[in-house]
Amino acid sequence: MAVRQSGSVLVFRTVFPLPLLTFSPLPPPLLSYYPIILYPIILYPPPSLQVQWFHIFFTSTVSYILLVALPPSLSVFFVPVFAMTYCVLGHLHRQYVNYLGWDLDFTGCMMIVTIKLWMIAFNISDGDKIKRARKSKKEGKKEDFNDFNVPKAVAACKEFALETVPGPLEFYGYLFNFSTVLAGPAFEYRIYEAACSGELFKTPAGGTKYPSNLWPTLKALLTSVTCMIIYITANPQFPLTDPADPQNATPVLLAAMSVDAVGIGVHWAYIMVACMANRFKYYFAWKCAEGACNAW
Repeated sequence: MAVRQSGSVLVFRTVFPLPLLTFSPLPPPLLSYYPIILYPIILYPPPSLQVQWFHIFFTSTVSYILLVALPPSLSVFFVPVFAMTYCVLGHLHRQYVNYLGWDLDFTGCMMIVTIKLWMIAFNISDGDKIKRARKSKKEGKKEDFNDFNVPKAVAACKEFALETVPGPLEFYGYLFNFSTVLAGPAFEYRIYEAACSGELFKTPAGGTKYPSNLWPTLKALLTSVTCMIIYITANPQFPLTDPADPQNATPVLLAAMSVDAVGIGVHWAYIMVACMANRFKYYFAWKCAEGACNAW
């Protein structure tokens, strides 16, 4: 377990130097290739992942085929259902073979990819509805068009709508972007596209201004290091399960720190402290992801 966790921590740390390769903005095609090339490199080192990255690639490929082959009215249903079903089955399999274990596997990344597939399917559906509404207006069917005459949810998200399915290069680049593939956040495709093209940094005067990312990146880095130090210091002092055999031995909460042994007040106080200490490993991962997005 220590080898798996150490490898995963190392991988999370690689997201900080990787953005240096894009310090001077690359041309959009290269920015799209960049995440795809790095994806297997990032996910392969942890022994817990290795070839498991293929699950994510397979799910993404099948979803892309569905987006291309099906009309938006159908793909908006089948893509989320397929991605969510695959993710759930992965979690159920993990519970069966690694119950109460902390081994990292592909399901962590799969959750992020599932969110992205869900979003892009709805973005394409929204774009199709807007496109049809625009066509109806041009044909003079005013009863079919009233400020795009689309549901409020579509109108509220129209800035993220996609009227065509992105090319495979852009699609995979969005899903496997190194700054988000490990722990999120799952931002919209339009934001990714605007960052790659430089449109996100256009000024009202027509120029381009890249904000300083030094302090936001360093702040996230320092915060993530602090979270990891707190975790490795506090978690052994307040374990939830038996450190010697977490999957088979009786959990600490039901043994040394049970209600019968220490009373309900101490028992619940221990739960609060132990859960807080345990959560800092997630804060570490999220701050690493935030720093990677800021640096990129």
